[in-house]
Amino acid sequence: RTPNEQENQLDFLREHINQRPINKKRLIRRTLITDALAVVFGLVACFAFIVFLPFINNRLYPEEPPQVVSFPEENNEMQPEEMVALDTEIEAGAVADDPSESMQNTVFDQLMNAYDYSAEDYERLYGSLARLAQEAAKSLVTITVQGEGTDFGGIPLINTAGATGLVIADNGVETLILTPASALARAQEITVTFCDGAYHTARIKSQDISCDLCVLSVDNAEISDETKEAFVIAELGNSAYSAKPGAQVIALGSPTGVADSVCYGNITADNAAIDLADTAFKRITTDIYASPQASGVLIDLRGRVIGWIDMRFNPQDVRNQLSAVGISELKPLISRLSNGGERAHFGVHGVNVPPEVKATQEIPDGAYITGIEMDSPAMNVGIQSGDIIAQASDVAIADYTALCSLLLNHDPEDVLHLHVLRASGGTYREMELDVTLRKP
Repeated sequence: RTPNEQENQLDFLREHINQRPINKKRLIRRTLITDALAVVFGLVACFAFIVFLPFINNRLYPEEPPQVVSFPEENNEMQPEEMVALDTEIEAGAVADDPSESMQNTVFDQLMNAYDYSAEDYERLYGSLARLAQEAAKSLVTITVQGEGTDFGGIPLINTAGATGLVIADNGVETLILTPASALARAQEITVTFCDGAYHTARIKSQDISCDLCVLSVDNAEISDETKEAFVIAELGNSAYSAKPGAQVIALGSPTGVADSVCYGNITADNAAIDLADTAFKRITTDIYASPQASGVLIDLRGRVIGWIDMRFNPQDVRNQLSAVGISELKPLISRLSNGGERAHFGVHGVNVPPEVKATQEIPDGAYITGIEMDSPAMNVGIQSGDIIAQASDVAIADYTALCSLLLNHDPEDVLHLHVLRASGGTYREMELDVTLRKP
């Protein structure tokens, strides 16, 4: 056969492969399905990452819980260091045998009478006070608040008046700072500036508006090692012993209304009553001329904080007299706020009846109530002025101070079963009342 004939016979064995036509609709549909599945997978992965990552981190790197902050209550007994100092003076013959004269016949008094002091001595004396104030100021911070609204130029309103804060504790997670609650009114952002100039954003941990106290927190992880070495946690002293009339004190913070101002003076009184609901605070007064907007602390000559400046309760005729609340009285409340707690509100005002008045007028032991806050839990259950609260939840109440201490150990929404005595016809009628405490 010829080659042409052979080629013709093999034509039926040749295969022609035609390209399959493209179905555009099906391709688009498959593409969309693939993209949708990718999106679903991504969302599921993100959800799993968000949900399980904290759990895994907590298992692998467990965080230490914040430590409980406490400031033990103190009494007016002489501290061991004061006793040692006094014994030393007695052994040196500098203190008289009569204890009432011991504070007058000290070595210091003898030197003052025997030595002719010069201007250089005076300079050294105040230089030592200035160095003490500078060291104590390492515990102070300046609070700057950005509030709501803007000025006429559209610039955010910022309060730079320099409210003072006091570094009071480190719970292992946060650095805690005490400051006036009124300085944070309508605050949108709070900035704390430490003594070395470093500033950090702070958050409100807890506050008590009626007592004008607030505890701020700054995460320790945000504070540099240099700043941690620069500031000092304040030492809270014993105002019941140290803040006595005649004692020398230094006012730090903004006693003149200007940040970082310092004043020296003496305590003039320590027993002026403060009429504030559910508290038995006393006002410490000094001979320091101050701004009515003063804030800060009083320290003794050992650098310990013994008073929290609060000018709200000054009489109008001495509105510029620097006043403070004793730090010993505030310690229980500061402890509660430092741990994120809130003070329970009962809504009563009262006094401690002197023993001689109790004896002559036959007044029973208990918290003597002199006033009731409007729309308070006390008013809602029928407590009246003149009532005596003798017992609360099986705890005997000796006086009004004891009632205030008991309230500080309770939380809002706690229920107290009260045993109340009410004067009626020359005798006292007993009543049993249940009251539910609430937030201030």
